[in-house]
Amino acid sequence: MSSIDRELKHNKYPYLIMSSTGFEFSQSEMPLQQGPRDLRDKGFQSHLLSWEYVTLRTAADGTEFLELNRRPTRTRSGGDISNIRKVPPRLYATQDDRCPIAAYMLFASKRPKKVLKAEAEVNNKQLLIRRAAQEYGIPYNTLRDRVNGRIDSDNYGKETMFSSEEELGLVEHAENSARLGYGYSNTSMQRLAGELAYTLGKRPSDKPLSNCWLYSFLQRWGDRVSSLKPSSLETTRAKATTPEHIGAYFENIEKAVALHMLQDRPELIYNMDETGISPEHRPPNILAPTKEKAHAVTSPRSATTTVIAAANAAGACIPPYFVFKGKRYNEELMEGATPGARATMSDSGWSTTDVFKDCLENHFLKYAARTDENQPILLLLDGHTTHTTPELTRWARV
Repeated sequence: MSSIDRELKHNKYPYLIMSSTGFEFSQSEMPLQQGPRDLRDKGFQSHLLSWEYVTLRTAADGTEFLELNRRPTRTRSGGDISNIRKVPPRLYATQDDRCPIAAYMLFASKRPKKVLKAEAEVNNKQLLIRRAAQEYGIPYNTLRDRVNGRIDSDNYGKETMFSSEEELGLVEHAENSARLGYGYSNTSMQRLAGELAYTLGKRPSDKPLSNCWLYSFLQRWGDRVSSLKPSSLETTRAKATTPEHIGAYFENIEKAVALHMLQDRPELIYNMDETGISPEHRPPNILAPTKEKAHAVTSPRSATTTVIAAANAAGACIPPYFVFKGKRYNEELMEGATPGARATMSDSGWSTTDVFKDCLENHFLKYAARTDENQPILLLLDGHTTHTTPELTRWARV
């Protein structure tokens, strides 16, 4: 009847059989509605079509068709032989956009392979549920409910933005940063993930990802990372670090120096830091005429300039690298600067990941004291987020 209604509506007839507001089809509508009500009153139940009920088969002549094999229900008992269809219903391909074979193939192509494989290994007694969830990066409760039939096995939710391998890279990077004492906050992780999505071409901009993504990410990887409150900072930075952190820090430096054989190469061990300089200042008291308001000329607010400097263990310094606030570079900004100094522009005057990478590629390596391009350099940095992105880490290793 629904098909007839659609045809009537398509041809713009004034009446519909199933949803007519008048009495033209009231006599035919009443028995149509009475049938389902009678079945419900008698305790009969209906079931939605599920994936396992449909099978794609091929006939002897090569024709593909879908075969429906419904599981026994309260209206179709498996033990009642007289109630079993001798020939299962079949669907064949059509030449329109409602082709059942094309719809089946499209749906099959979108089923997540890792979920299917995990379910299969659990059902075949090859892995336990918890072990399969860990290996395939699937939440334990989700896999357990699917295997036990508590939720529809065809409901997979939305696809995640990153693949399992890409999210694993974020997890390992967050773990390593936390062990070194420079853990990512929730906001920093959202910003880092947004930059990664932009770099991989998954988003048109590098804006931070949403809170929904962060919460889902923490649920998927709850067995490895979680949002914790770190130890509170005390009055000075020296008191903030524990002896364990300090010992681990110098152990890491010692391992890096030994690995790259830099014990006798102090000219290849650099320390780099950055600082913000604001021309805006609070003017001191001055002598002025009594009962008159005094003024002092200052620079505009928020005009921050960042200076990135580096020096090696032998005492040699690299010319400074300036980051000015603005859009267009002006040569006048560098008048009187140290010979060899370089400058760039940013929207805020602060260093960003792209700015810091430009400083390393086009400025730092130019003045680094090494005779061989393949000679490793040990560069010591603080834990600023622009210094520890996966992109910069990969670039440094290459």
